[in-house]
Amino acid sequence: MELIIEQIESKGIGKSKIQFKLRDATFSRQRYWGEPIPIYYKNGIPTNIETDYLPLELPDVDNFLPTKNGDSPLGNSSSWAWNESLKKVTSNAEINDTDTFPLELNTMPGWAGSSWYFYRYMDPTNEKEFISKESQKYWNDIDIYFGGSEHATGHLLYSRFYQKFLYDLGYLNKDEYSKKLVNQGMILGNSAFIYRKSGSNQYISSNIISKCKVDKVRIDIKYVNDDNQVDYNRLKSEDSDYEKFNF
Repeated sequence: MELIIEQIESKGIGKSKIQFKLRDATFSRQRYWGEPIPIYYKNGIPTNIETDYLPLELPDVDNFLPTKNGDSPLGNSSSWAWNESLKKVTSNAEINDTDTFPLELNTMPGWAGSSWYFYRYMDPTNEKEFISKESQKYWNDIDIYFGGSEHATGHLLYSRFYQKFLYDLGYLNKDEYSKKLVNQGMILGNSAFIYRKSGSNQYISSNIISKCKVDKVRIDIKYVNDDNQVDYNRLKSEDSDYEKFNF
């Protein structure tokens, strides 16, 4: 692609252009296990923790659910405040809005960590940086990346954003992490259903369902052959939900 763009520009028949079609990641689905955001609130104003005092590590909590008033799970911690003088996390009881302030309760969404985790696999014991230039050169990039259409807008969009962001900052040596992307598509076709007599454990053929009241039950398409016939014996043997039912 770069070579094609170079040829077009050299001939004066066009030029490259970057189009941004970004959308915000969803922060509303909060979990304890996300990366903590290094921000504390100084008299209500968000303030960054200096880089020298990172990383900010998650506190120990006994309850991983949201708080009773709807705050994120980090709201369950009794030690989630920042002492500006000592430059460290401290007890919430010490919050005084003078030198100790509450930390941000939200964590980064799953799209964040999943956007660049693979680089850590390449250099897992490096304590100075997430990956060295030497490790990047050794492992190089990903040969092939599989992802569906829903994957493109739920993950790939953000992982490529992270890649280009870290490349622009000089941490990575390439602005794309994969040589090739393959969209595996989605299975199309009729859904597989079986029909159960209402209030019973008996299933009946689809050609007589008009004679009685039935409940429509979805099953895995692997149990239906090309003639739209259900392999009941396999269904009963592989799925315990159906082992006591009559067909």
